[in-house]
Amino acid sequence: MSKLAKFSSMDIISDLPQSIIDIILTKLPIKDAVRTSVLSSKWRYQWTTMTELVFDEKCLSLCDDKKVAEKEYVDFIMRFLMLHNAPIQKFKLSTSYLKKSTDIDQWLRVLSRTDIKEVVLDVYGKEWEWDNPRLS
Repeated sequence: MSKLAKFSSMDIISDLPQSIIDIILTKLPIKDAVRTSVLSSKWRYQWTTMTELVFDEKCLSLCDDKKVAEKEYVDFIMRFLMLHNAPIQKFKLSTSYLKKSTDIDQWLRVLSRTDIKEVVLDVYGKEWEWDNPRLS
């Protein structure tokens, strides 16, 4: 077997240390981090352990219908939070798309059940930040 054939049959990406995988995922937009699940079986659920969650306009689908885009955005965030299974250090929401605060209320209820340290909401051009003093 040639060196090239041997190299091409190796699954290098699956053999990366967990710390490197975590760094890679945090550098990607969250929607792309979820898409890494198709890379290999080891990567399938790596996104569910991300500790810093940033939901911004990059999560939106390219759609001309703003209502459809908003619904997909809301559904994406809720599914993500329901499937996430690790401690969350930071949750950041930055969007001008949301029209109902009930969605944000629901996400905050989910987050309140975790030991989250920081929440940043940048909605409607206003920013709110919360640090959990119990966990600092």
